[in-house]
Amino acid sequence: MLTASVSILTPGAATKDAYGGWTDSPSSTTYPASVQVDSSRDSLEFERQTKKRTFAIYLESTATIVNGTRVSVASGPYTGVIVYVLAAKADHAGRGTYWMLRGTEVV
Repeated sequence: MLTASVSILTPGAATKDAYGGWTDSPSSTTYPASVQVDSSRDSLEFERQTKKRTFAIYLESTATIVNGTRVSVASGPYTGVIVYVLAAKADHAGRGTYWMLRGTEVV
């Protein structure tokens, strides 16, 4: 199930990149994950209005990613996408094995 990987982005120095955004650098910690685009009606409407996709990221319960973190998809079908985590992790399977995070794409 965990066919991709994600890494936490740590804020870079207080300098802006060429587009006016802050620079981030990936941490050395990478977590196995499954990254999927949320295709619910609300998410599709949000995407139409903002041009940002909503993602669900599934991780092992040992991963320590908190609300407000920016993560980079390091491998898998969405490699290079940066997701801003909007909701605290939830026990998706009900067994404490896998956690689900929701977030929006950073463009």
